[in-house]
Amino acid sequence: MGVTEYFELPGGRVPFESKGPLGPGSTVPLGSGSKVPLDSPGGVDGGGYVQFTPGEWKNRQAVAENAAAELEAVGKKLELVAVRNSFGDLQEGRDLHARVTALVREWCRGLDLQKQELRALATRCSIANAELHGADVSSASRIIC
Repeated sequence: MGVTEYFELPGGRVPFESKGPLGPGSTVPLGSGSKVPLDSPGGVDGGGYVQFTPGEWKNRQAVAENAAAELEAVGKKLELVAVRNSFGDLQEGRDLHARVTALVREWCRGLDLQKQELRALATRCSIANAELHGADVSSASRIIC
């Protein structure tokens, strides 16, 4: 799609389901139903707006951190699957155990990569929260002064 991304402005009001400042059951006014570039000059067309909610970024961060912790727990349990050879001492049993062990190790490596990506996502959410909060405060101070 290119650098500019688009989103729908459905018009009217839509439910805003959050525990944030608006509270549960609140509605948020949106634009006219046209597609508007996110980076359009002068802001969003048609009366819509972008709202920064720190709670949502903190929720995203917490979900990523929890998922990483769960993957770590799964990986530790998975490592125990092929600790001992349960397939017998014949060559076929040893070969099967070696293949299962290699499969489990590969699966654990995949889980580790996903865990690292989730932790990086949690860090990016924390950074985004801080940067957006700073921009929000900076913009507000220019409006108020």
